[in-house]
Amino acid sequence: MRISLVHPLKHHAYKTAYGIKKSRHELSCVLGFYNKYNLTQGFNVQSKIINRLKGYRDERIAEHVVTSDYVNLLFLLTKFNNKFYRKFLEQFEKFALEEIKKADGIYFLQDYSQNLIDFARQEEKYIIYEQIMPCGYEQRELIFNECKSLKIDASLYTNKFFSQEKIELHYKNIRSADLIINASQLSHSVAQEALGSLERKNIILPYGSNPINVRDNDIDEYVQIKYSSIKNRKLKILYVGSLSVLKGTHYLIDLIEHLKHYNIEFGIVGLPNQIQDQIFLDKINNLNNVNYYGAIPHSKISKVYKEYDIFLLPSLVEGFGMVTLEAMSYGLPCIVNENCKSVVNNGYNGFIVEKGNTSALIDILKEVMDKKECIIELSKNAIQTSQEYTWDRYSDSLAALLNITFD
Repeated sequence: MRISLVHPLKHHAYKTAYGIKKSRHELSCVLGFYNKYNLTQGFNVQSKIINRLKGYRDERIAEHVVTSDYVNLLFLLTKFNNKFYRKFLEQFEKFALEEIKKADGIYFLQDYSQNLIDFARQEEKYIIYEQIMPCGYEQRELIFNECKSLKIDASLYTNKFFSQEKIELHYKNIRSADLIINASQLSHSVAQEALGSLERKNIILPYGSNPINVRDNDIDEYVQIKYSSIKNRKLKILYVGSLSVLKGTHYLIDLIEHLKHYNIEFGIVGLPNQIQDQIFLDKINNLNNVNYYGAIPHSKISKVYKEYDIFLLPSLVEGFGMVTLEAMSYGLPCIVNENCKSVVNNGYNGFIVEKGNTSALIDILKEVMDKKECIIELSKNAIQTSQEYTWDRYSDSLAALLNITFD
């Protein structure tokens, strides 16, 4: 069976493509940009944009990539002027349309290829639809109510992420699919809501991460060194992500304000998401027990992870929260709520609380403060969890799923 993965951008599409390649089926990876043709070599200027584009390559799938010089060029132009973005998507769809005609099954990642999904259904292709971000009416109502309580305009969130049109199209795509793949239980629930009584294969396949190189027999030593002075210093808590209502930044700020007299230091990495999110940054800058780092390149964030003890993610709407796996790989137990728990196991590698419950967060941190030695065992388990949920595991699991599905 020939399976075409269709995606105009990079995202984690390469990991998915590698999973298809590992299966017993033929892979066609239809991409909007891939530097297979080395178009960037024509630029003699030193540019961060050009350097970043060098990462749009993966030798493991290179021989299966199908792309277009013209579409590639339009993508490059979007990096210098966003007005080319619509043209880029239009031309990508035209190019991809011809490619998916040759395939038996089409693998779509959420949101990017509406016309192509409609065409694939019309042609009775087998459709695999991966839901990246949970997008349903429950999420819309949740964010609307949160904004209302904060007395800020909800429309910038709802129009961008949860408009009625967007939700209905998303539900339509789910119902059009033969197989729906979700990274989390929250996404799975949204898909089930969209399906209603329709019978479809709706499964959960967690994403992965690239854990740091701590061998099994070195975990104890790594953790002991990391927390050697924990009893005699401040507890250091880290958040990494955008500053927004979706990420629950207001609950993070509320928590920090409640614990300002405790021997706790917070670190925050990230920038405001929407215009109205600037209010969160203003509040953070007025807090005394916070180190605010702004934006940090991913290549340099390891230093920050190594300086902190616990990772906190209060996100209200989260597709998976790969950042939790990243934090775990550095030995940070994760405190999350029920909407972003992903691979957090309560009491094993972190803690799970009810969403929006600041009191529960405070109680857990007070308990940790009283028994700081418990962090050591949580940290060991966190590292082991990150080593179990790797991208290689993800691709192996996807390959196995495809083999079972099409046997």
